[in-house]
Amino acid sequence: MKTINLAANTYWAVYKNLEREVLELTYTIHFSDNQFEYIKNSGERSTADEKLEDLSEYIKTPVYSLKSNDLLIRCCTEIEALVKNLTQGKDDEVKNTLTVDGNRPLDVGCRVTYLKNIWNLDRKVISISCPNMYFTKEENREFIPFDYSKKSINDFYKAYNSVKHERAVNIYKGNIRFMLRAMAALFLLNLYYKDETYKIGSNEKMIDNIIFYGNKHETNYGSDLFSVKIFRISWGEDYSESKDFLASTYIIAPDLTQYILCMELLEMYGEILFGRIQSRTWFDRKRSHCDF
Repeated sequence: MKTINLAANTYWAVYKNLEREVLELTYTIHFSDNQFEYIKNSGERSTADEKLEDLSEYIKTPVYSLKSNDLLIRCCTEIEALVKNLTQGKDDEVKNTLTVDGNRPLDVGCRVTYLKNIWNLDRKVISISCPNMYFTKEENREFIPFDYSKKSINDFYKAYNSVKHERAVNIYKGNIRFMLRAMAALFLLNLYYKDETYKIGSNEKMIDNIIFYGNKHETNYGSDLFSVKIFRISWGEDYSESKDFLASTYIIAPDLTQYILCMELLEMYGEILFGRIQSRTWFDRKRSHCDF
Protein backbone atom coordinates (compact mmCIF):
# COMPACT_ATOMS: atom_id res chain seq x y z
CA MET A 1 0.00 0.00 0.00
CA LYS A 2 1.22 3.49 -0.75
CA THR A 3 2.58 5.68 2.04
CA ILE A 4 0.19 8.40 3.16
CA ASN A 5 0.66 11.65 5.00
CA LEU A 6 -1.27 11.04 8.21
CA ALA A 7 -1.10 14.73 9.06
CA ALA A 8 -3.12 15.42 5.91
CA ASN A 9 -5.53 12.50 6.33
CA THR A 10 -8.84 14.26 5.71
CA TYR A 11 -10.74 10.96 5.58
CA TRP A 12 -10.28 10.44 9.31
CA ALA A 13 -11.34 14.02 10.07
CA VAL A 14 -14.56 13.54 8.09
CA TYR A 15 -15.20 10.18 9.79
CA LYS A 16 -14.79 11.71 13.25
CA ASN A 17 -17.22 14.49 12.36
CA LEU A 18 -19.80 11.92 11.24
CA GLU A 19 -19.16 9.95 14.41
CA ARG A 20 -19.75 13.05 16.53
CA GLU A 21 -23.16 13.50 14.91
CA VAL A 22 -24.05 9.85 15.49
CA LEU A 23 -23.10 10.24 19.15
CA GLU A 24 -25.36 13.27 19.40
CA LEU A 25 -28.16 11.21 17.88
CA THR A 26 -27.84 8.62 20.69
CA TYR A 27 -29.23 11.24 23.07
CA THR A 28 -32.33 11.60 20.88
CA ILE A 29 -32.84 7.96 19.86
CA HIS A 30 -32.42 5.03 22.21
CA PHE A 31 -30.11 2.63 20.34
CA SER A 32 -31.29 -0.82 21.42
CA ASP A 33 -32.29 -4.19 19.95
CA ASN A 34 -35.93 -3.16 19.75
CA GLN A 35 -35.04 -0.21 17.53
CA PHE A 36 -33.16 -2.44 15.06
CA GLU A 37 -35.92 -4.93 14.22
CA TYR A 38 -37.93 -5.51 11.07
CA ILE A 39 -41.24 -7.16 11.97
CA LYS A 40 -43.50 -8.32 9.16
CA ASN A 41 -47.27 -8.03 9.05
CA SER A 42 -47.37 -11.71 9.96
CA GLY A 43 -45.54 -10.93 13.20
CA GLU A 44 -42.32 -12.66 12.10
CA ARG A 45 -38.95 -10.97 12.55
CA SER A 46 -36.84 -10.66 9.42
CA THR A 47 -33.54 -12.55 9.47
CA ALA A 48 -30.19 -11.23 8.28
CA ASP A 49 -30.31 -12.98 4.90
CA GLU A 50 -33.88 -12.10 3.98
CA LYS A 51 -34.56 -9.66 1.18
CA LEU A 52 -35.84 -6.28 2.36
CA GLU A 53 -39.49 -5.84 1.33
CA ASP A 54 -41.59 -2.74 0.67
CA LEU A 55 -42.60 -0.71 3.71
CA SER A 56 -46.19 -1.97 3.40
CA GLU A 57 -44.95 -5.48 4.31
CA TYR A 58 -43.88 -4.44 7.81
CA ILE A 59 -45.66 -3.41 10.95
CA LYS A 60 -42.35 -2.27 12.42
CA THR A 61 -38.99 -1.16 10.98
CA PRO A 62 -35.86 0.22 12.63
CA VAL A 63 -36.14 3.87 13.65
CA TYR A 64 -35.50 6.36 10.86
CA SER A 65 -35.49 10.13 10.48
CA LEU A 66 -34.24 12.78 8.10
CA LYS A 67 -31.08 12.93 10.20
CA SER A 68 -30.36 9.19 9.93
CA ASN A 69 -31.03 9.40 6.17
CA ASP A 70 -28.59 12.28 5.89
CA LEU A 71 -25.91 10.45 7.88
CA LEU A 72 -26.30 7.27 5.79
CA ILE A 73 -25.89 9.21 2.53
CA ARG A 74 -22.86 11.17 3.73
CA CYS A 75 -21.24 8.07 5.22
CA CYS A 76 -21.63 5.99 2.07
CA THR A 77 -20.40 8.85 -0.10
CA GLU A 78 -17.26 8.83 2.04
CA ILE A 79 -17.01 5.04 1.68
CA GLU A 80 -17.07 5.42 -2.10
CA ALA A 81 -14.30 8.03 -2.01
CA LEU A 82 -12.14 5.94 0.31
CA VAL A 83 -12.64 2.74 -1.69
CA LYS A 84 -11.55 4.52 -4.87
CA ASN A 85 -8.48 5.89 -3.10
CA LEU A 86 -7.54 2.47 -1.67
CA THR A 87 -7.72 0.92 -5.14
CA GLN A 88 -6.08 3.77 -7.02
CA GLY A 89 -3.69 2.40 -9.64
CA LYS A 90 -5.04 -1.13 -9.09
CA ASP A 91 -7.44 -1.37 -12.05
CA ASP A 92 -5.69 -4.38 -13.56
CA GLU A 93 -5.72 -6.23 -10.23
CA VAL A 94 -9.41 -5.38 -9.74
CA LYS A 95 -10.24 -6.71 -13.21
CA ASN A 96 -8.34 -9.91 -12.47
CA THR A 97 -10.39 -10.56 -9.35
CA LEU A 98 -12.05 -13.92 -9.96
CA THR A 99 -15.53 -12.85 -8.93
CA VAL A 100 -15.52 -9.73 -11.11
CA ASP A 101 -16.51 -9.83 -14.80
CA GLY A 102 -13.55 -8.43 -16.72
CA ASN A 103 -15.88 -6.56 -19.11
CA ARG A 104 -17.82 -4.88 -16.34
CA PRO A 105 -17.12 -1.20 -15.64
CA LEU A 106 -15.06 -0.83 -12.49
CA ASP A 107 -17.65 0.55 -10.11
CA VAL A 108 -17.45 0.72 -6.32
CA GLY A 109 -18.86 -2.80 -6.02
CA CYS A 110 -15.99 -4.24 -8.10
CA ARG A 111 -13.45 -2.38 -6.03
CA VAL A 112 -14.98 -3.55 -2.75
CA THR A 113 -14.87 -7.13 -4.05
CA TYR A 114 -11.16 -6.69 -4.72
CA LEU A 115 -10.56 -5.33 -1.20
CA LYS A 116 -12.53 -8.24 0.26
CA ASN A 117 -10.24 -10.66 -1.56
CA ILE A 118 -6.96 -9.12 -0.47
CA TRP A 119 -7.91 -8.14 3.10
CA ASN A 120 -10.78 -10.51 3.95
CA LEU A 121 -12.98 -7.49 4.67
CA ASP A 122 -16.03 -9.74 4.72
CA ARG A 123 -14.52 -11.57 7.73
CA LYS A 124 -13.56 -8.55 9.88
CA VAL A 125 -15.67 -8.18 13.01
CA ILE A 126 -16.64 -4.79 14.46
CA SER A 127 -17.92 -4.46 18.04
CA ILE A 128 -20.11 -1.71 19.45
CA SER A 129 -18.22 -0.01 22.29
CA CYS A 130 -20.28 3.17 22.68
CA PRO A 131 -21.60 3.33 26.28
CA ASN A 132 -24.74 5.10 25.07
CA MET A 133 -25.87 2.16 22.93
CA TYR A 134 -27.77 -0.60 24.70
CA PHE A 135 -27.70 -3.66 22.49
CA THR A 136 -27.97 -7.05 24.20
CA LYS A 137 -28.27 -9.36 21.18
CA GLU A 138 -24.90 -10.56 19.95
CA GLU A 139 -25.85 -9.91 16.31
CA ASN A 140 -26.26 -6.21 17.14
CA ARG A 141 -23.33 -5.85 19.54
CA GLU A 142 -20.86 -7.51 17.17
CA PHE A 143 -21.16 -7.85 13.41
CA ILE A 144 -19.28 -7.94 10.09
CA PRO A 145 -20.24 -4.81 8.13
CA PHE A 146 -19.02 -6.11 4.75
CA ASP A 147 -20.70 -9.51 5.07
CA TYR A 148 -24.31 -9.29 3.88
CA SER A 149 -26.68 -10.73 1.32
CA LYS A 150 -27.66 -8.31 -1.44
CA LYS A 151 -30.85 -6.34 -0.78
CA SER A 152 -31.06 -7.82 2.72
CA ILE A 153 -31.73 -6.00 6.00
CA ASN A 154 -27.94 -5.66 6.42
CA ASP A 155 -27.15 -4.35 2.91
CA PHE A 156 -26.44 -0.74 3.86
CA TYR A 157 -25.09 0.13 0.41
CA LYS A 158 -28.30 -0.86 -1.38
CA ALA A 159 -30.25 1.13 1.20
CA TYR A 160 -28.01 4.15 0.55
CA ASN A 161 -28.65 4.01 -3.19
CA SER A 162 -32.39 3.60 -2.63
CA VAL A 163 -32.53 6.64 -0.38
CA LYS A 164 -30.25 8.69 -2.63
CA HIS A 165 -32.32 8.12 -5.76
CA GLU A 166 -35.86 7.95 -4.35
CA ARG A 167 -35.96 9.27 -0.82
CA ALA A 168 -39.72 9.86 -0.61
CA VAL A 169 -40.45 6.17 -1.25
CA ASN A 170 -37.44 4.71 0.57
CA ILE A 171 -37.05 7.04 3.53
CA TYR A 172 -37.58 4.09 5.90
CA LYS A 173 -34.36 2.54 4.55
CA GLY A 174 -32.36 5.46 5.89
CA ASN A 175 -32.70 3.98 9.36
CA ILE A 176 -30.28 3.67 12.24
CA ARG A 177 -29.57 -0.02 11.51
CA PHE A 178 -28.21 0.73 8.02
CA MET A 179 -26.58 3.94 9.21
CA LEU A 180 -24.63 2.22 12.00
CA ARG A 181 -23.45 -0.60 9.74
CA ALA A 182 -22.28 1.94 7.18
CA MET A 183 -20.39 3.80 9.89
CA ALA A 184 -18.72 0.56 10.97
CA ALA A 185 -17.67 -0.11 7.38
CA LEU A 186 -16.24 3.40 7.07
CA PHE A 187 -14.33 3.01 10.33
CA LEU A 188 -12.79 -0.23 9.09
CA LEU A 189 -11.76 1.29 5.76
CA ASN A 190 -10.16 4.20 7.58
CA LEU A 191 -8.01 1.82 9.61
CA TYR A 192 -6.79 0.15 6.43
CA TYR A 193 -6.15 3.51 4.83
CA LYS A 194 -4.02 4.67 7.77
CA ASP A 195 -2.11 1.35 7.66
CA GLU A 196 -0.41 2.09 10.96
CA THR A 197 1.93 -0.12 12.97
CA TYR A 198 2.00 0.38 16.73
CA LYS A 199 4.83 -0.56 19.05
CA ILE A 200 3.25 -1.35 22.37
CA GLY A 201 5.11 -1.49 25.65
CA SER A 202 7.83 0.35 27.49
CA ASN A 203 11.48 0.46 26.50
CA GLU A 204 12.27 0.29 30.20
CA LYS A 205 10.69 -3.16 30.38
CA MET A 206 12.13 -5.17 27.57
CA ILE A 207 9.94 -8.14 28.35
CA ASP A 208 6.92 -6.15 27.12
CA ASN A 209 8.55 -5.84 23.73
CA ILE A 210 9.79 -9.42 23.62
CA ILE A 211 6.57 -11.11 24.65
CA PHE A 212 3.65 -9.92 22.55
CA TYR A 213 4.04 -6.29 23.67
CA GLY A 214 1.83 -6.82 26.72
CA ASN A 215 -1.92 -6.15 27.04
CA LYS A 216 -1.93 -2.38 27.26
CA HIS A 217 -3.30 -1.45 23.87
CA GLU A 218 -6.86 -0.21 23.46
CA THR A 219 -8.86 -1.67 20.59
CA ASN A 220 -10.97 1.29 19.49
CA TYR A 221 -8.14 3.07 17.63
CA GLY A 222 -9.63 6.52 18.11
CA SER A 223 -13.31 5.66 17.65
CA ASP A 224 -15.99 6.52 20.19
CA LEU A 225 -18.41 4.03 18.63
CA PHE A 226 -16.52 0.88 17.67
CA SER A 227 -13.76 -1.54 18.54
CA VAL A 228 -11.98 -4.14 16.44
CA LYS A 229 -10.62 -7.57 17.23
CA ILE A 230 -6.91 -8.13 17.81
CA PHE A 231 -5.18 -11.48 17.38
CA ARG A 232 -1.93 -12.57 19.01
CA ILE A 233 0.44 -14.56 16.91
CA SER A 234 3.61 -16.54 17.54
CA TRP A 235 6.19 -16.75 14.80
CA GLY A 236 6.32 -20.05 12.97
CA GLU A 237 2.63 -20.95 13.36
CA ASP A 238 0.08 -20.92 10.53
CA TYR A 239 -3.07 -18.95 11.34
CA SER A 240 -4.34 -18.51 7.77
CA GLU A 241 -7.48 -20.57 8.39
CA SER A 242 -8.09 -19.45 11.97
CA LYS A 243 -11.54 -17.90 12.38
CA ASP A 244 -10.31 -15.52 15.10
CA PHE A 245 -7.32 -14.48 12.99
CA LEU A 246 -9.50 -13.71 9.95
CA ALA A 247 -11.96 -11.76 12.13
CA SER A 248 -9.18 -9.52 13.47
CA THR A 249 -8.17 -6.20 11.98
CA TYR A 250 -4.86 -6.00 13.85
CA ILE A 251 -2.38 -8.58 15.03
CA ILE A 252 -0.05 -8.40 18.00
CA ALA A 253 3.27 -10.05 17.25
CA PRO A 254 6.70 -10.21 18.82
CA ASP A 255 9.30 -7.94 17.32
CA LEU A 256 11.03 -10.39 15.00
CA THR A 257 14.60 -9.34 15.86
CA GLN A 258 13.93 -9.54 19.60
CA TYR A 259 12.06 -12.79 19.17
CA ILE A 260 15.09 -14.33 17.42
CA LEU A 261 17.27 -13.08 20.28
CA CYS A 262 15.02 -14.81 22.78
CA MET A 263 15.34 -18.06 20.90
CA GLU A 264 19.13 -17.66 20.82
CA LEU A 265 19.22 -16.99 24.55
CA LEU A 266 17.02 -19.97 25.17
CA GLU A 267 19.41 -22.17 23.20
CA MET A 268 22.48 -20.72 24.96
CA TYR A 269 21.24 -20.85 28.54
CA GLY A 270 18.37 -23.35 28.44
CA GLU A 271 16.00 -20.73 29.83
CA ILE A 272 15.30 -17.02 29.60
CA LEU A 273 15.45 -15.33 32.98
CA PHE A 274 13.30 -12.34 32.14
CA GLY A 275 13.69 -10.97 35.65
CA ARG A 276 17.34 -10.30 34.82
CA ILE A 277 16.53 -8.12 31.80
CA GLN A 278 17.07 -4.84 33.61
CA SER A 279 18.40 -2.53 30.92
CA ARG A 280 19.08 -2.07 27.23
CA THR A 281 22.81 -2.35 27.98
CA TRP A 282 22.30 -5.82 29.44
CA PHE A 283 20.11 -6.73 26.50
CA ASP A 284 22.60 -5.47 23.89
CA ARG A 285 25.49 -7.23 25.61
CA LYS A 286 23.67 -10.54 25.33
CA ARG A 287 22.74 -9.71 21.74
CA SER A 288 26.44 -9.30 20.84
CA HIS A 289 27.02 -12.99 21.64
CA CYS A 290 24.21 -14.14 19.35
CA ASP A 291 24.54 -14.92 15.68
CA PHE A 292 21.63 -13.38 13.74
